[in-house]
Amino acid sequence: MPASISQNYAASIPVEIWEHCWTYLNTPESTTDLNSLSLTNLLFRDICQPILFHNFYCDPRREVFGLVKGRQAWFDEIARLENRLKWFLANPRFIKFVRVLVFFGVLGPRDPWGDPIYTSLFSTFKSSIGSFINVQEIRLQNIEIDQRILREMAWLPSLRKVGLQNVQALLCHAVFPLVKVEHLMIDTGRSAESQVDEHSYNLFSAERLQRLSINSIQYCAPILSQLSGSHHLVKLAICLTVSTLPVIFSFLEMCPRLEFFKVINNPRHFYPAFPHLPSSAMPLLRSYFGPGTLAAYIAPGRPLSAFTICGEWYNAKNWVTRGIPVMARFLDTSVPVCKLSLPLLPMQADILERIVEDFPQLIHLSLAMKDHPPPAAEDTTNFDEMPPIEVNTDGMPLRPSNSLRGLWDWLCLKKLPLPPKIEMLRLADAYFKQPYGPPFDYSDFYLSHHEQRRALVELSKHYPRLFIVSFGEIDWDRDLSGRWQPDPKYADYLRQKSGSVLLQKNDGKNHQGHKRLMLNANITIGIY
Repeated sequence: MPASISQNYAASIPVEIWEHCWTYLNTPESTTDLNSLSLTNLLFRDICQPILFHNFYCDPRREVFGLVKGRQAWFDEIARLENRLKWFLANPRFIKFVRVLVFFGVLGPRDPWGDPIYTSLFSTFKSSIGSFINVQEIRLQNIEIDQRILREMAWLPSLRKVGLQNVQALLCHAVFPLVKVEHLMIDTGRSAESQVDEHSYNLFSAERLQRLSINSIQYCAPILSQLSGSHHLVKLAICLTVSTLPVIFSFLEMCPRLEFFKVINNPRHFYPAFPHLPSSAMPLLRSYFGPGTLAAYIAPGRPLSAFTICGEWYNAKNWVTRGIPVMARFLDTSVPVCKLSLPLLPMQADILERIVEDFPQLIHLSLAMKDHPPPAAEDTTNFDEMPPIEVNTDGMPLRPSNSLRGLWDWLCLKKLPLPPKIEMLRLADAYFKQPYGPPFDYSDFYLSHHEQRRALVELSKHYPRLFIVSFGEIDWDRDLSGRWQPDPKYADYLRQKSGSVLLQKNDGKNHQGHKRLMLNANITIGIY
């Protein structure tokens, strides 16, 4: 087709349609395709170039971590990145398209050579930040944040989000003007548990701040003290200690629009004497994630409907002295509690019974209970059978309710009721996994596939709104057609174990080769 005809034909279709088509090519693997399309005609060039230059990544880590071996190869990559950066600075027509700016540092403990070539690249990058006039997000990782970087960011008019990850140090204590963003994330990585910095840091403005995350005990209190609250802050995630509570509470008093509050670190045995927090503080707080003692202190009188408790260890004794009083405070919120997640509970059915009695409006319920049941016997010769629950002459399940297996039986027969509007249920075994240990083995799971299927079918009968069931390491989702689907990893495990027994191919009308198992007229477990 002649170029003139091609141009006219392309122009006859609304630009919005072309832009929608190109969104599917906005991946690193599609760069070649976008380059080819941008050479087709002027219209395609104008559409493709903003996508091609939307993200600017300066990542010398690839060579350091061994994807290209050898010191000279790393030097060549550093030189290529610096030349590319200088080309951008010399071509402002392209630099205006950049919306996301990312730099991954390598200097520090993980740097194998620390050559001046890298220092030159980093210096060029710092001086170029202010030239990306339309950038909206900046992510910096594994570098030291100095005054030059912050000053360059402060003058960017469109900057909305800043992420500082694995920050080695904040080398300056003040900058003018202050950096104004809507979303600020500071993470010092492994140094998150270091000592609190006694300096003040006048670096960031709370004028536009809506989301704030500080995963650093070292810098959390000094930065919050400088911000002195934010009238637009909606989400807050921080590290805290007993010594920093006064600063944090003072900050919370000045956040009238805060809706989500999360404690990132895990302060064990957190039972301090809390500072005074006025009842007028955080009037819109709806969701909490953190220690139970802090949740119990801030819950009364506030519209908190979602609690995720972490950092607590309850046994049969301290559940009565610590767990029940915490739950009692949740009853004093100004709205019904709809989401509740509790960790490390003793394996007692009366705990679940009391939770359901106290919080009948629950939609999401997640409990981790200490049971440590042995692996279930899996019959791989016949996956189609679904044996009934064994009961006594009174119709009560034979397996006791004070075990995870028995608890599922009692729930399936509705001998222990769940909230009538329940949509998500998770009952897990609270065991400790080694962070660098072997991957989870489904053959060691406490419920067989037959028992899981049976639970899904029976619970679906009693609770029509239920669409997510988690047995711990295995999750099932139900779609609008009533079809239950396991998570992808467990689906792969079933394929390997069952072979042709469980996974029967559909007829010629199958959906893109998907395989599924019919349980009954209403329930289908899809294997994808």
